[in-house]
Amino acid sequence: LRALQVMAHAWSQDHVVLVEPDELRLARARAELYPTLWASWADLGEALSNTGDPEGAIRAYNEALARSPEEGRALAGRLRVFTDWKLSTGEVMARQALEVAPLSPEVVIAAAAALEAAGKAPDAAAALDAAWDALPGDRLLRRARESRGMSLEMPTAYPPRR
Repeated sequence: LRALQVMAHAWSQDHVVLVEPDELRLARARAELYPTLWASWADLGEALSNTGDPEGAIRAYNEALARSPEEGRALAGRLRVFTDWKLSTGEVMARQALEVAPLSPEVVIAAAAALEAAGKAPDAAAALDAAWDALPGDRLLRRARESRGMSLEMPTAYPPRR
């Protein structure tokens, strides 16, 4: 799991002042300046997840997806929130993401992790196999398959001769 960033703090004689990390402060500012861009909301989702606000992260990723429903980075980011924070609906979200973007390596890998976290390792392997068949040799898929001990053999275009 990704390590959480700790909120920075500044001491004075009487009290502690909490200050948002720069990553979060800048992401909020981009989302306010560019509210119609999916990327500004995806950045905010990542920053919120990294600083310990999974519910806020999901809301931000949902805003990104409202602007660009098939955007792989936003779909994968939202799935990582479900997986990293062990949220109960991760499996459902993974299956939905695979329907929307079955050929996005980033989405397939994030969905596989969510499925594995939900105890559905065979379904995760099947998603990785389908993506590998469609995108043989993709470097992200190769790394994901290798880390799981899956075959890196390239699929053949034709059935073997008899």
